[in-house]
Amino acid sequence: MQPNLPFDNLVTTVLTLILAFLLFLVPLVLIVLANLGERYPTARILTIILDVLACLLLVACGPLTAFSGISSANAPNAAAALGVSPWLMVLMGLVMVGTGLFAMLPLIPVVRRGLAYVLPINPQSIVHGVALSLTLLVIGVSVAQLPLAMSLANPNPNQQAALESFNSLPLLWLQGFMFVLYGFFGVGWTIRRGWRDTLARLRLGRLTPAYLSIAIGAWLGLLLLDFLVSLVWKTVLPSGYEQFGRLTESLFGSFISIPGALTIGLSAGIGEEILFRGALQPRLGLPLTSLLFMIVHAQYGFTPALVQIFVVAIVLGLIRRYANTTTCIVVHTLFNATGILLALYFPNWV
Repeated sequence: MQPNLPFDNLVTTVLTLILAFLLFLVPLVLIVLANLGERYPTARILTIILDVLACLLLVACGPLTAFSGISSANAPNAAAALGVSPWLMVLMGLVMVGTGLFAMLPLIPVVRRGLAYVLPINPQSIVHGVALSLTLLVIGVSVAQLPLAMSLANPNPNQQAALESFNSLPLLWLQGFMFVLYGFFGVGWTIRRGWRDTLARLRLGRLTPAYLSIAIGAWLGLLLLDFLVSLVWKTVLPSGYEQFGRLTESLFGSFISIPGALTIGLSAGIGEEILFRGALQPRLGLPLTSLLFMIVHAQYGFTPALVQIFVVAIVLGLIRRYANTTTCIVVHTLFNATGILLALYFPNWV
């Protein structure tokens, strides 16, 4: 009797969505508690406790990851399953430990007072402390995952199975939706700000004809940049360019479709812009926000594509500063969707 593969795939997708939602829920709870903590001392204490626990959990995961890399009993299987060398797993574990420890520092008022000299933050705000702590956690986890990302150019069967589970359109929509919630609740919607004030803080204003012209110009300019980077990369370092092609095929090959273009365009365009440009940029500043945006796209590995993403982030940040976040959403959506559509209709050219 043949297994019911469609049903099995549905169960896997649902379970993956539930797991992802639970992981996304932890930062959201922290963000809401932090905003409540601006008014209520109990919520402030709970915020610090939960943030410290999240950091300590990452610290605890570090030795487990490192041990699986050096243990003669476990390392071969663990390293083979992840597609990385045992010593890289040790390095990943050390990065996790360091990240967990450093991410607790912004919760200390004296540390925030020092950071206020270089960042536009309020050292008395627990919201800003949590934002910095979560930023450090995201940076550290993204850096720790770099060896895994670099191995995806030639995924082994275990990695391929994981990619098939996590590379789904519903998961991308969930991520985009949660990013929107992070942005709105992060600036205090329903807690410290009403609807109008929230939109003003996120700079989600009207798309005027002038702003639409800026969006179209930026979109075309970024497409030209993408073409020139690819052309130079392919000419100067063809082997690296070919490896990057295999990596993007592993990551995004299942999304080369009309629904995929709409999903990657809209979910990332709306979610990432509201979170990064709308909520974070006024607090972290343009350079740090752009660096963070680049780091969370570390699945591209140490390649020119990562530098290109930083340039894209700078452009979007400047658009946010001189136009609004709505314009950034249009640019980001068009840029992402166009990339998928070009791969769909002109695969040989792309």
